[in-house]
Amino acid sequence: MATLNPANPNNQLYDKEEEEEEEALRSLASMNLNEHHSGSGSSSAAHSTTNWGNYETNNNNDNNFYSPNIWARNNPPAAPTLVVEAAKTMEGSMVLQRFLDEGNHVLRQQIFKGILGNLFEVMTNEFAHHLFRKLLEDCESREVQTIVFTLCSHDHLFVEISLQKYGSTAIQNLIKKLRRLGFGKTITHILSQRFLELMTSAQGQYVVQQCLKTFKPNENRVLYDALVYYLIELATCRYGCISLNICLDCMSRTHQTKLLEQIVEHSEFLSHDPWGHYVVQHVLTLKEENISRAICIRLERHYMHLAQRMGGSHVVENCMKSSEFGMESVVRTLLRREKALLHLASDKFGNYVVQKALEVTKQDNRKLYESLVMVIMTKKSALSGNVIGRHVINMIKRLEDNNV
Repeated sequence: MATLNPANPNNQLYDKEEEEEEEALRSLASMNLNEHHSGSGSSSAAHSTTNWGNYETNNNNDNNFYSPNIWARNNPPAAPTLVVEAAKTMEGSMVLQRFLDEGNHVLRQQIFKGILGNLFEVMTNEFAHHLFRKLLEDCESREVQTIVFTLCSHDHLFVEISLQKYGSTAIQNLIKKLRRLGFGKTITHILSQRFLELMTSAQGQYVVQQCLKTFKPNENRVLYDALVYYLIELATCRYGCISLNICLDCMSRTHQTKLLEQIVEHSEFLSHDPWGHYVVQHVLTLKEENISRAICIRLERHYMHLAQRMGGSHVVENCMKSSEFGMESVVRTLLRREKALLHLASDKFGNYVVQKALEVTKQDNRKLYESLVMVIMTKKSALSGNVIGRHVINMIKRLEDNNV
């Protein structure tokens, strides 16, 4: 509301809110890094983890972000632009975070406007994304909604930010803030449109994972469906297989079962794949009896071949560890093919499978253990003289000596 200024001899009208904003901007201009060095504003410094003593700024330069001339009240539209330019530097980002700590409403609004108008630039920058995180910490629901509406009005922008190194971190921080604000379906729908690209990205995968950890099952349904649809593409990709395993652990029980059934169906192919075998291994470590049994049944005719491959040998070992059925399935297959068993004992990967078979049967099935030892010891001399085979003979010796 306009009022009479008693200090003005001409009694000119002025806007009190504009005067407060001018004062705040002057405060922003006058606060420079050297003041922080000297310990001014100590009451708020306790709330900041920034090491202000490491930085210095020349405040005599009129083009400097910290110069009063830059923040002059006669050029207010420049403030948001200056916020962004400052936020993209180490010093500027740290000072702006300090301003947020100090709780000045007008300064905070200037910072908010600057960020909102340049979200991509801020969220994907090495230093500015820290300011975005700091702003989010104290954002009211209305302000968070404004940020989300701005991002979601440009679907491609949301995904592009998610694919960037620092942008991914910024989006994850935003998602955490949305837990109870009802935006889950909106976010997951946007991500589902470029789901495969995100899940096979070094950075984008973390955004999808954060959704699964944060939102409710009904909000994540579209992501669950996408995981099943793109199973093969994900499982056979370097980043995709890792992300798939993590997502599997984050899924609701109902949707997890659907994905597990698909993995079982493709377990033969995946077990032979350079990346897919990691997915099969992970499923076996879950020790879901029915799932493990189904995988072992499908892989039974492939055990010998898999055991001689680096990834495949781990799959066979995990079959034995997954359940009693898996252990018996592998060991009985080995015993039915004695020559193949002895060959595995001297194979650079297969010997680990034989050692694991000895270990698990000694603990859980003495009869099968003794059968394995009997076959192996028929070639004790040859195996003992072999660098790799010697490991199997030594394993038998250790098990017998320890009487485990």
